[in-house]
Order: sequence, then structure tokens, then C-alpha cells
Amino acid sequence: MFLSKHHYAIELAKRGNSIFFLGPPEGGLLLNSGIQLTSFPGTKGLTIIHHHLFFPYWFKFKMKVVFRLLLRIHVNRVLKFLHERVDIVWSFDAGNLYPLTVFPKKVIKIYHPVDNPDLRAALRSAREANVLISVTKEILQMFDSLKVPRFLVNHGVSDEFLNVVRNSAKRAGGVRVGYSGNLTVEEIDRNILLEILKSNPSVVFEFWGSYEVSQSNIGGSSDQGTQQFIAQLKAMKNVRLHGVKPPRELAIGINDMDCFLICYDVRKGQSNGTNSHKVMEFLSTGKVIVSSNLTAYSSLPDLVQMVHERDNNNHLPALLGKVIQEIEQYNAPELIQKRIAFANENSYGNHLSSIEEILNKIDTGKVLLQL
Repeated sequence: MFLSKHHYAIELAKRGNSIFFLGPPEGGLLLNSGIQLTSFPGTKGLTIIHHHLFFPYWFKFKMKVVFRLLLRIHVNRVLKFLHERVDIVWSFDAGNLYPLTVFPKKVIKIYHPVDNPDLRAALRSAREANVLISVTKEILQMFDSLKVPRFLVNHGVSDEFLNVVRNSAKRAGGVRVGYSGNLTVEEIDRNILLEILKSNPSVVFEFWGSYEVSQSNIGGSSDQGTQQFIAQLKAMKNVRLHGVKPPRELAIGINDMDCFLICYDVRKGQSNGTNSHKVMEFLSTGKVIVSSNLTAYSSLPDLVQMVHERDNNNHLPALLGKVIQEIEQYNAPELIQKRIAFANENSYGNHLSSIEEILNKIDTGKVLLQL
């Protein structure tokens, strides 16, 4: 599954920049750091850095000062191996694996948490940043104690979803409800979701995303509760599990839906019910979204229909039932166009242009706090 960091890297490369994608170190120790570069398929200018540490990773937890010192040496080795000048370090690292202090002082440093980060680790990263960007006001407010310029930039949506050929023909059969995301994560409100599926036997629910931990690049759970939940989904006649699909295939698939469902327990979710990346992808189809509480859209009912209780989803089944019964009203042409227009405004290309303006302001000393 592509995350914000992947989409921004691809968009930057499309504009002719040289992008080096630095992920976590790979397993095993190699004294020479074992650095290798590979090109990202289909994207000119985007290079993946594969690397091994020359010291044990557990230093991070037992010998933090030593870890940061050795990590700085390691990062310098990686940068020298690139044989290119690095102008900007753009970090989405909510866990502070790579403290911004380990990168050269002369580079511009962007800190960009898109989920609720570990506060202590995030504060350590943000102190070294030239600018802080996030997708919710709640995350930005976590850094009120710092004097780092902060900017709100919503989640984006990629060209694969914005440029898909939409099927305008009326489809026979009942209502189809789409869901996209990792089904093994514990933040899903499983009891409410199962209640919805069982109480709507004539509605087809189509799920895109991993339903086994081995299919996911963003983790998940394989405990007994998760296995039972997936087994129940597989056994339901009105459920279709598509698994993980490439962005283009996902974009085509979700455009055939009549409605979308987001069903999270906001007390467990990474974003604490503030925002979700999948909203933009759903909005790109123009179809109605029914969701658990998302504060970023609480005042935008034309975009997202949601329950407004922060502590439970008890009213979500009834809300979805109402939308299904009045699906033509919720998918009126003017509402479909409004949602598509909102998604287009939030393309990664447009966001990148906005962030470029932010960096230009910083460079000229004119940057101001904006929330």
C-alpha cells in the first residue's frame, strides 16, 4: 500500500528532481553498511536506498546516545555513497528512527507526521526541523511548545485516482459498498462492522487491502481475534475480499461502488479519528462516504456523512442504512461533482506546489505560523 511518503516521492521525481528514498535499515550487520541503490519501477529519478547498519539496532533502546552517534556516521556514509548533493531531507518518521540531527545542518529539513506520532520522539525530531507540516490541526497543536513554523496540508490523492476513466453506465443489481485498508489492524471497530455486514444481506460489501499480515507493508495483527474476524468476513456471502491491488487497479475498482464505509474505533486508531488518507481516494469517485468520526470533515457533510460521537459507533449502522435507502439523493450529480472537485484540489501535485511556496517563504525569511 502506498502511503503519503511514497506519493510525494513519486510526484517529486515526476518534476525532474532526484529522489533517494531512505527506509529502515535491512536485517543483519555489515561493516561496510551494505549500501545498494535500485531504481523504483516506472519512475525515473526515484532511487531506493537499501542499507545495513554496521552496529546492533538494539543500541537504539539500550544505548541511545551511542546509537545516535553511530547513526550519524552511518547516514554520512549513505550520503557520500550517493555522490549527489542533498538539498532537502523530508521526514515522515513518526518514531524518530532517523533524528534530524544526524543529517547535515545545511540541508532544509521538513518534518511531516501524517498520523499521531509518539510525542516525545516527535518533539525531538521537530526541534531540528525548518518547517513542520501535518494533515490535522490536532497533530500540529502537539508542537505548540516549539518555535518551528507549522502548516496544515490535507492528505493528498494521486493521479491514478484522479485520472481514472469513470463508468457512467447504470449498473444492474443492488447497492455496492466499498472499503479500502488493512483488515488486520486492531483499530477497526470489528463488532460494529460485522453488525453492518450481517444486517444488510442484500448489499454487496467489497474490501480492498490486506487480510493477512504477510500481505501488508504497514504491519497488523495475526492474533486469534484477528483470525476469527477475517474468517467471519470470508464466510459471508455478501462480502468480496480483493486483497492488495496496485493503485491503478484499486482506482478502477472503487469507481464502481455506490458508497464507501470507514469504520474505526477512534480510541485505537493512528489518527485518533481526526483524518484518514483513504477519504481522498473515495472522494475522487464522487460517491458518498459513511464514516466513524473524522474531525477534519465534521463540518463538511456533503463530503462525508459521519457519526459525531467520539467514543462509540453505535449510530453508524443506522446512518449507513439511511444512506443506502436514499442512495440516489446522496449521489446526486451536484454532490458527485463537488466531491470530485475537492479531491482534485487536493492532488499531490497541488500540495507539492503549496509546499514549494512554503519553502520559498522560509528561504526569504517571510514564513509565518499558519494553522
